[in-house]
Amino acid sequence: MKNSSYILNLPEEVISIVCKRIPINEVARHVLPVHSKFYKISRALNELASSRLDYLFENPQKLTNDDVDWMMHTIHSSKNAIIWPIDLKSWVNIAKKQVLTRTQSVNNALSYIENYYTNNVLTVDPNMLYNLSTAELSFYIQGAHSGKYFDIYSALKVFKRLDDELPLKEIPVQVDNIIKRLSCFDKLKFIFKIIINGPLFSVCAKYLFSRDVSRKIIRKTINFLNNELPDFAGQFFEHKLHDEIHAIVNAGMSKSLFKAAINANSQKYLDMLKLTADEINSCLFRDAEYMGWLSPLAHALLNNKLEAASWLFKKGISPEETIEHGYNSLHVLVQTGAVEGLKWLFERFPNLVHEYSNGLPLLIHAINCEEVDIVMLLLEYGADANKPDIIGKFPIHYVMEIEQTNDVRDLIIDLLYMYEADFTKPLFILFETASGYALFERVQSEEIGQELGEVQKSILDLSKFGQMIKLKSFMPFKSAGDALENINDISEGIVGESLKNFLEMNLGNAGKKSKITIGVSDKALASSIKQELEYNCSFDEVVLEIIRGIRYHGEKMLKQFKQGDLARAQLGLGHSYSRAKVKFNVNRSDNMIIQAISLLDQLDKDVNTFSMRIREWYSWHFPELVRLVNDNAKYAVLAKLIGDKSTLSEDKINDITKIVDGDEDLAQHIIDAARSSMGTDISPIDLINIKLFADRVISLNEYRARLFSYLQNKMNIVAPNLATLIGEIVGARLIAHAGSLTNLSKYPASTVQILGAEKALFRALKTRGKTPKYGLIFHSSFIGRAGAKNKGRISRYLANKCSIASRIDCFSENPTTKFGEALKSQVEERMMFYESGLVPRKNTDVMQEVMQSIDEVPMKEEETDEIVPKEEIKEKKSKEEKKKDKEEKKKHKSLKEKKSKKSKA
Repeated sequence: MKNSSYILNLPEEVISIVCKRIPINEVARHVLPVHSKFYKISRALNELASSRLDYLFENPQKLTNDDVDWMMHTIHSSKNAIIWPIDLKSWVNIAKKQVLTRTQSVNNALSYIENYYTNNVLTVDPNMLYNLSTAELSFYIQGAHSGKYFDIYSALKVFKRLDDELPLKEIPVQVDNIIKRLSCFDKLKFIFKIIINGPLFSVCAKYLFSRDVSRKIIRKTINFLNNELPDFAGQFFEHKLHDEIHAIVNAGMSKSLFKAAINANSQKYLDMLKLTADEINSCLFRDAEYMGWLSPLAHALLNNKLEAASWLFKKGISPEETIEHGYNSLHVLVQTGAVEGLKWLFERFPNLVHEYSNGLPLLIHAINCEEVDIVMLLLEYGADANKPDIIGKFPIHYVMEIEQTNDVRDLIIDLLYMYEADFTKPLFILFETASGYALFERVQSEEIGQELGEVQKSILDLSKFGQMIKLKSFMPFKSAGDALENINDISEGIVGESLKNFLEMNLGNAGKKSKITIGVSDKALASSIKQELEYNCSFDEVVLEIIRGIRYHGEKMLKQFKQGDLARAQLGLGHSYSRAKVKFNVNRSDNMIIQAISLLDQLDKDVNTFSMRIREWYSWHFPELVRLVNDNAKYAVLAKLIGDKSTLSEDKINDITKIVDGDEDLAQHIIDAARSSMGTDISPIDLINIKLFADRVISLNEYRARLFSYLQNKMNIVAPNLATLIGEIVGARLIAHAGSLTNLSKYPASTVQILGAEKALFRALKTRGKTPKYGLIFHSSFIGRAGAKNKGRISRYLANKCSIASRIDCFSENPTTKFGEALKSQVEERMMFYESGLVPRKNTDVMQEVMQSIDEVPMKEEETDEIVPKEEIKEKKSKEEKKKDKEEKKKHKSLKEKKSKKSKA
């Protein structure tokens, strides 16, 4: 039984026979852990255990050791698994005397059973309680109240008999004793499941609406009744609990009783709740059958509460209002197969047959749900069997998507045929190529039910595929530019003028009820054609398969082309389309800057590593050269030139002088040091390897210089203002760290300031320390020249200007360095302000000057309308110069005064 999943698919009769062969002591190990996968097995074992218990209670002398083992295991697993007889003590005594194999373990087990159920909770069989007298019932009720001898669930089951035999005056007391014992909502549910009729309902309901019970419990109880016992929920009103209902309404909990009133199917009860239309529309009910949220109208019609539905219509509730996910009440009724509810609706509102739900006509929705009765009802009340959905897909196409083995498919096809559904609609296929538009027509040689299979089988065979599809018309593009324009329109779902003229020329002007259908491969294009030209469009599986076949046999079916023409046209158009999409500018590609600065940083590391290696290597032979030449590049060139120090002579002094930048004294020192060097001798093979490695280091240094020059030129093209402001290297690092110039331009100045110092920033935030003042911009010359107190200020100001420069570079059409020069002068003025206190110019004034300098264009004398005398020009110039002279004098005076004050201090 541990591996019993293999019998799950057997009939229940076979499973019962298998379970009867299981030893009784194994039953408890498998009957208690009920799992959904082993439901059949668990039920069979339960039946086996129940029959065995009945037999043992009637014949205790037949008890065996296995039975006792099973009972003990059941006690430890669940105390309520065995329904014990009331006279447990006498039964145990008989069992001890009459057991077949009296062992001490069996006697101890039986005594344990007796003590366990006597001292804890005694579960009583409710059927046996009905045979007890009124006095005995009262005794067990008292036991239930004290919680000592009696399980409270079993006590509640007695109420039906108490309702018949005990006086009504005693019932509220007994109910009150039980309800006071309730500690959770589940036990409250149990009361209503047991007491479904009679005066006890009124007693429990009145107690429920008393002050001792919170509104939350009342609301949960009513919701429980609505969901679990919908027919019983109406008894709130039927038992004349008017005072309690008015109290609930006055407390603002009318919605809690709304579903119960609909279940009661009485307009009188609904009027008592005094709900407005807005409150009704805001209500949504959970329905066990639908497994989702329902509007009040959908709930009423689904459960055939037609009086309640009429009351809702009087309140102005419409079945077309959306509930959730674009669905309305009609959608729910179709999906659940509520024939009576829909019939009631269509008799009063015939136009509802033609409504849509979530983009689908009700007929198509019923076909998708495979509801034959609903399909028949809709067709009887006038639904159009040829009405497509919003994308032009007809009901018959949805029918064909149902599996052929399903009987529903044939029934719906027969119904549509009876109501004159058009099974042979002309279908045209629009095929877009790189050379022009092609329009194919489907030949109606097969039944529509076999279309998909036939198309799939005939795709690879041109002879079969050509019998189904034939070319109707082809319109080539005028030029490559015309092809690019059309492909851009199609990719965005736009019907261009060329495509519009092509379709109208070949298919004519379509009316709203046109039977022509165009198959396309794109949903957006289908919607545009449907909206502008009013042709029905389709892009279902059949259409996609046909387009796949046309693409496969395109060159053979389009006889205007030779082999390879379409491929070449696609290649050229593909390049043009991609270039237009990404808007690629060869001269302004910041990706090249990112790669160049990354390579430059890597080269610096590698060149430094290789230079240190050649220094260590060659210093064994000529150690004094390391002290004389510090530059790595010059050291590598000298190592290659000198080679064996013993061969170095005065003849090479000119070459050495060129290498050390014309320093003749240094060149002479190198020759003298070679003569008196203390290094070891070197073999020819070692010297060859050193020279080869020196050649590699020299070539890397030369390549680094070329790469740096390339980076400078690229920065001056892509980000000229940023390069002018902060330098090519630092500007390139900022772009690389941001990912692109566009990303850098989107960063605020505060982010640019600490760009590259993320680790320090997060560490400071984690430890609540001081955040960093600068990141990559620390390498700028401005930060190095600033004083210790002003580094943070300059860093913040410089980041602000870098942000402005990057935005100008990114979004300006005509790049220029004038903004960068102006921003750089502003940073210089700000540094002078921190050092000397000289007030810098305002940013607006600086930017206006730059804009004026860019906009000013020297006018030719021929183009001037008015001739200005030279004297006036001189006067104007002299006035401007005078203003500048005055401002400069004021600045100098203020500087002198401040210097004099500092000197005095």
